Amino acid sequence: MKTSILVNLFVSLSAAATPVVGQLSSPAGSLPALRVYAWSASGRLVATATSPGQSVFHFNLPPGPYRLFATPADPGVPLVYAGHTGCSAEGASAACSAHELAWVQVAGDSPVHADVNDWRIDDAQAAQLDRALHRPEGAGDDDPSAGAPRFFEYPAAPLRRARALQLAGGEGRPDERQRLEAALQAAHINFAGRASIVQIPCGPGCWAARIVDLETGRVTAIPTNVDHANTAACTEHLAYRRDSRLLRVAYNDPEGDPGEAYFVWDPDTGRLRSIGSPPTGRCAPKADGAR
Repeated sequence: MKTSILVNLFVSLSAAATPVVGQLSSPAGSLPALRVYAWSASGRLVATATSPGQSVFHFNLPPGPYRLFATPADPGVPLVYAGHTGCSAEGASAACSAHELAWVQVAGDSPVHADVNDWRIDDAQAAQLDRALHRPEGAGDDDPSAGAPRFFEYPAAPLRRARALQLAGGEGRPDERQRLEAALQAAHINFAGRASIVQIPCGPGCWAARIVDLETGRVTAIPTNVDHANTAACTEHLAYRRDSRLLRVAYNDPEGDPGEAYFVWDPDTGRLRSIGSPPTGRCAPKADGAR
């Protein structure tokens, strides 16, 4: 009898669920692994995980209003958010300012479409999401280990002037420059209160990283183990936050043991100051076609 009741309950709940699907995108051009959340009006969170490069998510949700958002899932990534907002609609203007999470009404059998692609979530709203996910304030959920520099020790000032309209300087490969220009236009702040960190493919398994200062258009290269003359595939991982000038680079040393290097970005000069040992690990041999 109990089994029959449970089966009937499961069937009725399944029948009442509505498919919710949408597209994911990233201003950096490449999608990391994400955790996508549906946040109900009662505060209940439902999550689904995506793989790196996966551009579609899917939920089956009970009827009701929800707000949808996503955050990178890999360890050592910045605490940033994308959301379904008034600027998520297809054809929304680049000047759109409706960056509040929008309610999505879920009901009936027909699938509901809602893209999660607006990465311009402001700090006040991001703080709400931090609390909803029980993320600690100040230190972040993947802060450096004890005794190392900590993100909150190097606070960032917010954007002070209107953002730059073009990049400063004309160096770089055309494909790299195109990505940097796209990041400048997207104006997504994910580092130091005024900058966007962009990862750029430089060959199979190889990524370079740049800081785009949205105030000045200045581009700063982030030190990694990549030696473009004869290496490509590296193991560095970057950790950074939108409210801190501290940047951490995790790497493997020549013996294969893990290590960390720390840098502080100076927004006035655009330079990174090392406050720890620079990365010295080795990378895999350069693959054919890598640059």
